[in-house]
Amino acid sequence: IYFYDLQGTLVWGKYYDAARKDFVPWPDLPPRIDNAMQRLITHKNEGDEHIELLMSSTGPMMLAARPIVHTGFKGPIRGTLMMGRLLDRELLQELVEQTHVSFQVFATGTDGKFSQEHHAIVEQLVGGNPVIWQEDGADHRVGYTLINDYQGRPGLLLRAETPREITREGHAAYWGTLFSNLIQGILMLGILLATLHRL
Repeated sequence: IYFYDLQGTLVWGKYYDAARKDFVPWPDLPPRIDNAMQRLITHKNEGDEHIELLMSSTGPMMLAARPIVHTGFKGPIRGTLMMGRLLDRELLQELVEQTHVSFQVFATGTDGKFSQEHHAIVEQLVGGNPVIWQEDGADHRVGYTLINDYQGRPGLLLRAETPREITREGHAAYWGTLFSNLIQGILMLGILLATLHRL
């Protein structure tokens, strides 16, 4: 949790290490916000917020930045509150259990690049494809997508594996909903025309 004033100067901040169960020094959010992070403390209005990925020295972190205002989101804006949570193994395991989708997360190295194994996939995703699907045998499909950091650079590569049966059920549900909405629309149009005719 970090508090910054309107000029981007750190007023108070603490980083809690869950493994050590203690507050520890953390260099990734500076005592004064520089140009690269300026957008995190720039707010259009009292309800504005930024939810970004920060590739920190301790691992990838989801960072939320909101303006400091009165209760009820009333101004004036007094500064920025930043709160973050590391995307550690425990959190990712919780997400897998909640979503019932098996997925893996691959982060860039210290040089800002992905491993050679994932380089070709990342190149395709950067080239404009938001999601890439690959066949993985008869029973599964594998999808890849990128999450960019707060500077717009690729930070995380997500790999999700879904059973083909779920994919089939998803397609069936989509078309079922589409036809259902179409039939409802035709019925409503018919009722409306009949009512207008009577009037």
